[in-house]
Amino acid sequence: MSTISLSLDEIYDLAKKTLLFNGCDEENANILSDTIMRAERDGSLSHGLFRLPSYVAALKS
Repeated sequence: MSTISLSLDEIYDLAKKTLLFNGCDEENANILSDTIMRAERDGSLSHGLFRLPSYVAALKS
């Protein structure tokens, strides 16, 4: 497994695009993307991008 470094803006954009693509509305996508980006910024990795697959699964259920 390789590691990819992303800027905070890239993390926000990736999260938002992923959420919108999977059916999240714009307002909630903005809020969740901001939360994910801030968690990554603050080193709380368990609440950052790590959570994105579970958010997508919830949107699809």
